[in-house]
Amino acid sequence: MTKAQAVLFDLGNVLVRFRPQAFPERLGLSVVSSGIHYGESVRRIVREYESGSMGTGEFLAGLGRVFNGQYTEQQLLDALQSVLDVPVPGMEDLVGRIAPQVPLGLVSNTNELHFERMREQLPVLRHFGNFFLSYRLKALKPDPAFYGAVLQRLSVAADRVVFIDDLAENVAGAQHAGMHGILFTEAAALEEQLKQILDF
Repeated sequence: MTKAQAVLFDLGNVLVRFRPQAFPERLGLSVVSSGIHYGESVRRIVREYESGSMGTGEFLAGLGRVFNGQYTEQQLLDALQSVLDVPVPGMEDLVGRIAPQVPLGLVSNTNELHFERMREQLPVLRHFGNFFLSYRLKALKPDPAFYGAVLQRLSVAADRVVFIDDLAENVAGAQHAGMHGILFTEAAALEEQLKQILDF
């Protein structure tokens, strides 16, 4: 590809570990039984929240109804935040070395609660100048509308953009939009791939 003018990183399982099973565990529920009884309802309402279809208050109220009022709002908040685990090893160092060379952006299917928590607790985000978040764009990866909105806001040719994600379908969506897609596995492998594209 021609010299990159933007590098875009996913958040969950690229910059920070994401453990969805921590949500039922924090509520004292069996991961298996909660998936059977509540899984589809929780996934649906989370998807609506992450797509910007509802605000935080409406989301928490809806989540409370899913669990028939068994938990306080604070218990649900604590459980929601618990899915964001530790930083992915090696990524803060790698991002810090790339940042002086090329503008960085965050491309995440996320929500207001999780993003604000990460802005407070994930130091690597200080290197990012652009935040392309599903709840703000009102589109979720791998919807073509997500990539289109990102490129429109970047004002950079698609073939000058590197897109890094841990999910193959999201990388494929970026490639279909004309970006250079990289499937993330670990920091060391990503560094080798980026050295072929960037000067760092």
